[in-house]
Amino acid sequence: GFGVSLVRNELAPVFYINLGFNHKELYEVNINTSSFFFFVCQLDKSYEINRNTFVNAEFLLNFSPFNRTVKNWNGLGVGYLVESKGQYFQDATMMVYYKRRLKHIAIMPGLVIADDFKEVFPVISIKL
Repeated sequence: GFGVSLVRNELAPVFYINLGFNHKELYEVNINTSSFFFFVCQLDKSYEINRNTFVNAEFLLNFSPFNRTVKNWNGLGVGYLVESKGQYFQDATMMVYYKRRLKHIAIMPGLVIADDFKEVFPVISIKL
């Protein structure tokens, strides 16, 4: 999948690769990667693309298991930075987030804990 995130004060496109298990529409467990792409303008007016990738684990519950037409998926995720390019994320970095999946999109507000857990800032993502 793909989406967009607001990290600190920058919009960044995000690309997701997901592997998951759904048990009878009651709960879902996912392992995925989320790659954030940051664009940096160089002195010669060219752009450098910096990819920063997290490996995430998610657990979601369906809060309306008996309604077959409307699903109410909510859950939590935690991720760890495995690829860091540029100066955006420093040292050990983790991300924790809440995931609310609607019909065709997911909204994921969360926190990034960066720089060996010395710095905390918000992130919000919309995934298609």
